[in-house]
Amino acid sequence: LRGVQDSCFQALCGATKALVPLAQPGKLKELDAFISILVQELQVVDLPGGGTPSFEMLVNELGKVSHSPEWRHHLRELEVDKLVVLRMNQARGNKRAMKYSIWLASSLRGLPFLVQ
Repeated sequence: LRGVQDSCFQALCGATKALVPLAQPGKLKELDAFISILVQELQVVDLPGGGTPSFEMLVNELGKVSHSPEWRHHLRELEVDKLVVLRMNQARGNKRAMKYSIWLASSLRGLPFLVQ
């Protein structure tokens, strides 16, 4: 079952990657719903990366979504930047999780995050 879950998650991520540049937040309810699910899962997923989707997968996908300026603003409104910093502190010692977390946090907060 785990392989099926991974495959489904990857398929949804692929669709998300294709739709984010085309649809602003609030324009496609299914996309909004999936982004909300990603954020909700990020709050509760086991660290470091136990279960499907893993912490790294979630942070990586939200990082890809944050490439769009409109979605980056929306993720900031959802306080994903604060959430990922909180979770990053919990993931210390997991280099892969830290790498993805730093990437997402710096994408959302910009240079001030990196300077901190």
